[in-house]
Amino acid sequence: MKQHLFDENGTLRSFVNLYVGNEDIRYLEGETTPLRPGDELSLIPSVAGG
Repeated sequence: MKQHLFDENGTLRSFVNLYVGNEDIRYLEGETTPLRPGDELSLIPSVAGG
């Protein structure tokens, strides 16, 4: 699963959205956003079409 979530540099791919509660981690502390007991983590891939 790692190859689908992270690029070759180990950076979270731009089309993968992670939320802690209702907050996008990009607007928190990014990949270093701490999780506390009881936090809900949501992994949501972007969907595009044409």
